[in-house]
Amino acid sequence: MPYRIKDPRRLPEEIRRIVEEQIDRAIREIDDKELDQDETVHQVRKRCKKVRAVLRLARIPLDDGKVYKRENVWFRDASRELSFVRDAATLIETYDGLMTHFEEQVDRSTFGIVRRRLTLRHKKMMESAIDERLDTLRARMETGRQRVSKWAKGMATFDALAPGLVKTYRRGREAMAAAYNDPSPERLHEWRKRTKYHWYHCRLLQEVWPEVMEARMTELSRLADILGDEHDLSVFRDMLTREGDELAEGELHEALLGLIDQRREDLRKEAAPLGARIFAEKPKHLNRRIGLYWKVWWGKE
Repeated sequence: MPYRIKDPRRLPEEIRRIVEEQIDRAIREIDDKELDQDETVHQVRKRCKKVRAVLRLARIPLDDGKVYKRENVWFRDASRELSFVRDAATLIETYDGLMTHFEEQVDRSTFGIVRRRLTLRHKKMMESAIDERLDTLRARMETGRQRVSKWAKGMATFDALAPGLVKTYRRGREAMAAAYNDPSPERLHEWRKRTKYHWYHCRLLQEVWPEVMEARMTELSRLADILGDEHDLSVFRDMLTREGDELAEGELHEALLGLIDQRREDLRKEAAPLGARIFAEKPKHLNRRIGLYWKVWWGKE
């Protein structure tokens, strides 16, 4: 079933069902030997983030936060097992995206050596006991799944989810304001994380009014992608600065830094008005609006 609450009258069961589905899919992806390992890593890490988003939405009913704290750390650490592999693959994707964006302004073949070195770096990462780490991650998923049956037994209405929805949304607004005040890589990345979690929450709640929520989800996804690209370019720039001639020398190095800086500036300008619209509403107003949608949805079921 999809990643969303389908029946408002069975909220505890729905929360557990969604989490169990994500864990089961992660296990199947680890077991699928035909799936590319990069794709396996990407998908499994995404499953962990989806589980953590559910935890954030339902954090209050989960034993006054005790379950939330334990499980959030559990799935966060599970995802981190493979972060170094994903980071190496992301660098290649970031380089390719940069070259595609500036394809009419640069001779791509001139920068070919950079991609070859990034590819070699990625290959070495994939040889670093990746199968063993996937086995460890699979066992962690199995253990986590066994505890899900005890989750969320007390929640019954939207009031159980509202605090988690509001807290995540408020943090998104605060992160946006901080990023506007000082657009450092750290603050922009924090804004992106909060945007992503709010996007997941809208996905979970999309049945309250599908057309309205889907429109919001589309714009949230676009903002998260823009901020994600900005962050990936920031990481790429830091690596180029730190490792210097190991990836690019002399004028090639300076030209690549110039392209990165220009693209990052453009992305920040693109994110600003989009974010201002998405996070324009005060948290209490968002809470009231979604709560009213929920009541109408409940009445139609």
